[in-house]
Amino acid sequence: INGRKIRNKLELDQLSSDEIRNVEVLMNPGAGYDATANSIIRITTVRPAGEGLGINNRVLFGVDRYFYGLDELNFNYRSKKYDAFGMLEYDNDRDYTVNTIIQSTFRSPYILQKSLMTEKDRNRIYDGKVGFDYNFSDRHSVGAFYEISHKPTRESADIRTLLFTDSTLDNTMTATQSARLRKTQHLLNGYYDGKLGDWKLNFNIDALWYSNNSNVLVKEISTDADNRIVTTTNDNSSRLLAEKIQASHSLWKGLLTVGNECSYVHRTGNYYNLENIISNSNTLIKEGHDSFFAELEQRFGNISTILGMRYEHVNSCYYESGVKMPEQCRRYDNLFPSATLVFPLGKTTVQLGYSRKTVRPLYLQLSSAVVYINRYTYESGNPLLQPAYKNDITLNLRYNWLMGMFDYTHVNGSIISTYTQYKDDPTISLLRKDNARALDKIQAIAVISPSFGFYHPVLMGGAVMQYFHVEYMGEDKSMDRPMGIIRFNNTLSLPSDMLVNADFSWRSKGDSENMRIGSTWQLDWGVSKSFCKNWNVKLSCEDIFNTASAVDARIYSGYRQFHINKKTTTRCMEFTVRYNFNTSKSKYKGTSAGKDEKDRLN
Repeated sequence: INGRKIRNKLELDQLSSDEIRNVEVLMNPGAGYDATANSIIRITTVRPAGEGLGINNRVLFGVDRYFYGLDELNFNYRSKKYDAFGMLEYDNDRDYTVNTIIQSTFRSPYILQKSLMTEKDRNRIYDGKVGFDYNFSDRHSVGAFYEISHKPTRESADIRTLLFTDSTLDNTMTATQSARLRKTQHLLNGYYDGKLGDWKLNFNIDALWYSNNSNVLVKEISTDADNRIVTTTNDNSSRLLAEKIQASHSLWKGLLTVGNECSYVHRTGNYYNLENIISNSNTLIKEGHDSFFAELEQRFGNISTILGMRYEHVNSCYYESGVKMPEQCRRYDNLFPSATLVFPLGKTTVQLGYSRKTVRPLYLQLSSAVVYINRYTYESGNPLLQPAYKNDITLNLRYNWLMGMFDYTHVNGSIISTYTQYKDDPTISLLRKDNARALDKIQAIAVISPSFGFYHPVLMGGAVMQYFHVEYMGEDKSMDRPMGIIRFNNTLSLPSDMLVNADFSWRSKGDSENMRIGSTWQLDWGVSKSFCKNWNVKLSCEDIFNTASAVDARIYSGYRQFHINKKTTTRCMEFTVRYNFNTSKSKYKGTSAGKDEKDRLN
C-alpha cells in the first residue's frame, strides 16, 4: 500500500473503496523485488485532504463455535509538513479442531497407526504502532515507525492412538497435551524519499527482533507400553538488520532503476526435553544477503518493455552447540533475470513475461532439533536443505472485461514434506522437509467481469496441473492429477450506500507436490451500509453450509503414507462497525527492506 509492504491483513481491511485510487497486479515482478516474490499487488490510495486529528476505529464481533472479536484503533495528526500516526489493536479468537490421522508403513512388519486428536486453542493479539513523517518540501521527506506485536496462545489436545503391527493391535495410547506459546516482534523502520537533481531516491532501513517460545507438556497412558510424561521447551530468537536503496532516472524512452539490498540475520534455537527421551539441541544460524539490481523500462508507441537483472550473494553459517558445521554452511551466488513485453493485438492487450525466482527454506526448517509430537511421531528441520529455483513464463490477455492467463513453471529442487523412519525404530515416523526432483506446473485461468448497472459479477474458472513423480513403494508414483478452480463473486450496489455480496468458490480434488488434496467448496454472503458519512456497518456469514470445514490430504513418501482429515468450524457470522473521523492515510513513503528474510523468521 503506497509503496510499503503490509504484514497484517487487517491493514488491508482498513481501506474503504473510496480511499483507493488504483490497484495494480504484477504477475511478473521485476528485479527490484526479492527473488522470492512471485506476484505483487500494489494499492495506491487517494491523496488525503485536510489537516488535524483523524480517527479510524473498527470493532468486530463474530461467532462460529465460540464468540470472538477484535478492536482496532488507527489515528493520525496532520499539520502542514508533519504527520504523526499510530495504531492499537486487540484480537481474541478461539478454535476447535478434530483431526483423524492414519499413518501406514508398508514394510516388514506392516505398521498402521490410527489417531484421533481433538484440539482447542485460544489466540490473542496485542499490537501497537507509532510513527511520524516529515516533508521538508515536495522533493524530500523522511519518516520512521516502531511496531510491537505480542501473540500469546494456549493450546490443549486429547489424543487416542491405536498401533497395529501386521494387523494385530499392539498398543492403545491416550494422551493429553497442553502448550503455552508466545510470539513477540519488535520492528523499527526508517526511510528517506526524495530527489537529487534528476534522480529519484528511496532509502529504507529495518531492524527487527523476533522471539517464538513454547512450553509443551504431554502425558501418555499406554496399555502395552510404559506411561510417559514428556516436557519440552522450544526457544527461538532472531535479529535482523536490513537496508534497501534504489535510484531511478529517466533514460531514452523510459526509466532506469538501480539499487542495492542487503540484510543480516542472527538466529538461535534451543530445544530441551527434560526427560531426555529425545536429544536436546542448540543451534545458531548467521546469514548475510547482498543484492544488486537494475531494471530498464522503455516504451515505443503502444509497445512497452521491462528488462531486469538481480544478483544475489548469500553467505550462511551453521553452528551446533557453538561448533561450526562446515557441511551445513552455504554460499550462493545467483543471477535472476526478468523480462516483460506488453503490446496490443487488435483490441486485446497482450503481456508476455519471463522470470527466474527462488524459494528459500524457512529458518525453522533448517534447524536440527527433533521435536516430540507424540510417542510415534517426531518432527525436525533439515540443515542440509537447499533453496529451490523456478523458471516462470506467463502470458496474460485482456480484452475489455475478459482476461486470460497462462503460466508455466519449472522448479528444480522442490521443497516437500517427507516421512522417514526415526533412527532404527520403525514405529516412529519423522516428518521433515527435503529437496525433491524437478517439478513442472501449468496453470490456466479465465476471468469474466462485466457490469450490468448495479450488478457487478466476476466469474473465474481455471485449472492447475503439475508433472511430478515421487518415490513411493519402491516405484515412481505420478502426481499429476489436475485441480479445477471456480469462483463466482456477485456484488449489488443498491441505493442508500448499501452493498450486497454473495460469493461462491469450488476446488476439485488434485495433486500438489507429493500431496493429494480433497475437494472443497463454500458459499459466503454479506451486506454493508454506510450512513452519516462517518459510519459503516457490515453483517456477513462465511461458509454458510460449513462445507469447507473438512480438509482431506494424503502425503506419499517412500514406503509411508500419511493421511489426515481435519475438521473445524468454518461457518461464522460477523458483525463489523467502523467509525471514521477526518480520516486520511499516512503520507509514509517507506517501502521496507529485507522483506523475504522477515518472512523466513516466522
